[in-house]
Amino acid sequence: TLLLQIAKQELEREAEERRGEKGPALSTRCQPLELAGLGFAELQ
Repeated sequence: TLLLQIAKQELEREAEERRGEKGPALSTRCQPLELAGLGFAELQ
């Protein structure tokens, strides 16, 4: 069970790293939304 605990911790650490990398990756691929000046109907 010790090996399973170590593997679980490693997977959790890798998942946390991926979550941290997602924000910068998305910001380079996607432009920020321009919502200023749009009316309610345009936003729907």
